[in-house]
Amino acid sequence: MSSVPSGNGGEARNKLRAIVVGGSIGGLATAAVLNNQGGWEVKVYEKSSGDLSQRGAGIFTTRPMLAYLQKLGILSEGDDIDMGRVGVPLDERWLLDREGEKIYTYAGISQISGSWSTVYSHCRASMNPENYHQGVEVESYRESEEGVEVIFKDNARRPERCDVLVGADGSSSKIRSLLIDEIARKLDPLTTENVLGRMEVDRNLQDIFQAVDSTGTVVKNARGEGSDGATTRENSGNHNFIELKQQLLKKLESSRRPNFANYVAYRFVLPEKSVVAINPHWFHTFCFWASRDEIFVLCYPMVGYEKNTQAGDRLWNTVCYVKPTKEQQRTIRDASSAALAVDNATLQSLRSTLEKFLPTELVKLYLGDLSQKMCHPVSEFHMPLATNCSRVVLIGDAATTHRPHPAVGTTKAIEDAIALGRCLQGKTFPRPPATTLKPAVVHTDTIAAGLLQYNNERVPKQRLAYEHGRTVGACLFGDRADNVEELDLALLKKAVRLTARYSDDVKCEIESN
Repeated sequence: MSSVPSGNGGEARNKLRAIVVGGSIGGLATAAVLNNQGGWEVKVYEKSSGDLSQRGAGIFTTRPMLAYLQKLGILSEGDDIDMGRVGVPLDERWLLDREGEKIYTYAGISQISGSWSTVYSHCRASMNPENYHQGVEVESYRESEEGVEVIFKDNARRPERCDVLVGADGSSSKIRSLLIDEIARKLDPLTTENVLGRMEVDRNLQDIFQAVDSTGTVVKNARGEGSDGATTRENSGNHNFIELKQQLLKKLESSRRPNFANYVAYRFVLPEKSVVAINPHWFHTFCFWASRDEIFVLCYPMVGYEKNTQAGDRLWNTVCYVKPTKEQQRTIRDASSAALAVDNATLQSLRSTLEKFLPTELVKLYLGDLSQKMCHPVSEFHMPLATNCSRVVLIGDAATTHRPHPAVGTTKAIEDAIALGRCLQGKTFPRPPATTLKPAVVHTDTIAAGLLQYNNERVPKQRLAYEHGRTVGACLFGDRADNVEELDLALLKKAVRLTARYSDDVKCEIESN
């Protein structure tokens, strides 16, 4: 690769620089992808100074995704996928009654139940420790023709310059909030009068409108062109640009913080042996107990401690979705809240609900150590843009946070990383920052063009996961016109199918790599 300006006294360097904010699986996967294709120097900054390996619980992925992680060197060839060394293969889902008997079976799926901590540990081990920095918080960034200057909250740490800034910092993303502020500032001077008066408009702003247009999120592009480049009547010179701007600003602002979905999730992890003692059959598949508008419990086997996948030594992961108590509703200011405390009143409310729908022996196991458990609000948001179409980009939960029902949060973050690497491959300088409204030459070899391509590919897929989660949520806790038992059962069966079908409906990004 030819040398590019470093921004430090004109000195040349042979590698492009990327700074990834967020050191979880998505950020580490991004670093691995860019390092694997060459031509990049990548640094990762993680706000937390603690051990991230215990942050997550069970996750779902596919064999092609695990094979790609092997290709990147994150998983070794010895981590045999088919032998179950990195996960537990599952091919059926059962809906059970209170006694644990099957009332519905959904078969024909191909998923692997893994451990978040296992995948994270592999990703972390693949990262050069000199380029992974924990306990470092980003305060802001400044963009110029020379690159992005990242400013840290600790004033003692000098700002660092990079060519691409990747926000992989989760649903409460600082980078997303800064990106929204940046786009809002660029939109502020845009009015109908000055645009029609042939005002010089930042080319990047035109790209932003084009990106939103391409993904069908808000509006047509600012030049009044349809997808074929022809001027349309509805988006002609008389179009109300102020209205378009307000639509985009409203959607961006609604993406600043996750929105509470009006139910919460309790998570339990039990040793396999304690559950097998109740019913040895449950550990062979994915089990559900549910009552529409009251409770939805999903349970499945996953990798045990010390990465053990042998039957009898695995773990039984459970997620229980219920409506929040009144005290929890008062506590939840927004869905980015930390885990909710489980007080005595909450414990009694949960006990009453679980005893109504789950086998008594299982409830005793769950509640025996509930004081150590956490409760999290279920949250969601969809960002209409995943980039500023210049040098800053979002991936994973920083770009879109969906409800957990599709069970693809980790897979989606890795797919985003893969797509970003592919779209940036061979890219160099950003597009010149200013032009007029006249169509400009498109430089397809620029970083800006790569980020625009990434946005147009990934935002629709991110939205698909978002809508999929909302559809499942509506089956479980949506408005009900009546209390017809047959209709409720049909909706619960649909929810069981949908939690398994997402990976079939969405083609895995790795197939194009």
